[in-house]
Amino acid sequence: AEHIAKSKGLEIELCDFMDRTVRRVNDINGKYLAEAVLLYAVAEIADSLLQKSEIRHNENLFGSVMDYIDRHYTDCDLSLKKLGEIYSYSNKYISALIRANLGIGFSEYLTKKRMENAKKLMCEGKRSISDIAFFSGYSDPLYFSKVFKKMMGVSPTAYRKPHFRLRTDLSPYHNRLTLY
Repeated sequence: AEHIAKSKGLEIELCDFMDRTVRRVNDINGKYLAEAVLLYAVAEIADSLLQKSEIRHNENLFGSVMDYIDRHYTDCDLSLKKLGEIYSYSNKYISALIRANLGIGFSEYLTKKRMENAKKLMCEGKRSISDIAFFSGYSDPLYFSKVFKKMMGVSPTAYRKPHFRLRTDLSPYHNRLTLY
């Protein structure tokens, strides 16, 4: 069975199951009983392959959903409903898929992703808090500030202050905000 599995690219367990089934059939004298055992074996194999196919499909779907989120997290309109429409699944199914694979829900993942982007933009020091909110996927700067403070423990303005300083060199080309 192991030789067959390797040569055909099958799983060893599946080949062992088929081998045991063939032995059972050989031990059975009655034609109808042998037929029943073979039908049972085929049903088990089909079920096993279907389950593996569903697992692969869910893994592919999860990967596609996460790729989409990672590319579009700055869209203010990104939601479970939108993901459901794009992938033709219910919001609940997409939500359960994300939670099952990440251990956190869609909203928490999206918020963390957006906050990481906002922190990066704040450290650059080139944009206003309103712009940072917009470029991080929030249409309302006040709501962004509220979420940021809840997640980071400080307001966006307070977070930004120690993360950059004004650099003044003799050259006028060096008068700019830079990171520590």
